[in-house]
Amino acid sequence: MNMDQKKLFTLSLKFNRYNTQFDYDQTSGFIVIGKTKNVKKKILLVVVLISIGIPIALLLLLFGSKLLFYFLIAPIIYGVIELNKQIKVAKKNKFRKIITPHSFQVESSEGMKEHKTENIENLEIEVTKEAESLAGEASMFFKLKNNEQVQVLSLKGEKTSDIRLDLEYLQSFLEDFMGLQPGPTTSKTLAK
Repeated sequence: MNMDQKKLFTLSLKFNRYNTQFDYDQTSGFIVIGKTKNVKKKILLVVVLISIGIPIALLLLLFGSKLLFYFLIAPIIYGVIELNKQIKVAKKNKFRKIITPHSFQVESSEGMKEHKTENIENLEIEVTKEAESLAGEASMFFKLKNNEQVQVLSLKGEKTSDIRLDLEYLQSFLEDFMGLQPGPTTSKTLAK
C-alpha cells in the first residue's frame, strides 16, 4: 500500500507535540500508535524541581518572608498538579497499538490482543473539557460490533479544540487506511 507521505509526516509532527508515538513501518505496512514518550524524564524533572523548591520555600517562611514563600509555593503546587495529569495520560497510553488495514492489535501486560477490521463498527472520539477552562482531554476508541470500546489514544492539552482537531485528523486517516465508516465525536464538560 502506497501511503501519503505528507499525511504521515503531518501526523508524526502532531503526535510529537504530545510526546506520543506515531510510526509507520513501510516494509510491513503497519502503523504503531500510542506509547507516551519521555514520561520518566518529565516526572524526574518535576520531582527534582519540587524537592529543591520545598526546602527553599520552608526556609523563606521560617525567616519571615511570607510573600516570597507564597510566590515560590504556587509553582510547586502547579507542578504537582501537572505531574498528576501527565501520569494519568501516560497510564492510558502505556501500551502501543499496531494498526494494519485488516486488524489492530493492542499490547497489554497479558500480551497482544488482535481485533479484525470486520469486527469494528467505527472509530469514536470523546472530548472532555475542564469547566471554565480551555484545557481538557480527548480519547479515541475503536467501537466494536459487540459494543465493546478499545482505547486507541488519549491526549491532554491546554486547548481541547486543538486536541479534537488532531484526533479528527488521525480518525480520518485511520478510517481511510482501514476502510471504516466515519465515526462520531462526542463532547462533555467536567465540573470542577
